[in-house]
Amino acid sequence: MSWFPIVSSVLAVLFPVGGAAAIRTGWILPFQRRRVHRPELFGWAQPVMAVAFGGRAAPR
Repeated sequence: MSWFPIVSSVLAVLFPVGGAAAIRTGWILPFQRRRVHRPELFGWAQPVMAVAFGGRAAPR
């Protein structure tokens, strides 16, 4: 079994959680704070990335 679907599935679950926190409260993970200037836009991009990772993890 390849580890690619597992990693993609984990990221597809974790990204929306961080995105919701960024949208709702403006909170960003500490190691990303210097690079992120607009937390709300960053927060909306996280669920979009989660959909992409979820599509990658789906069986073909």
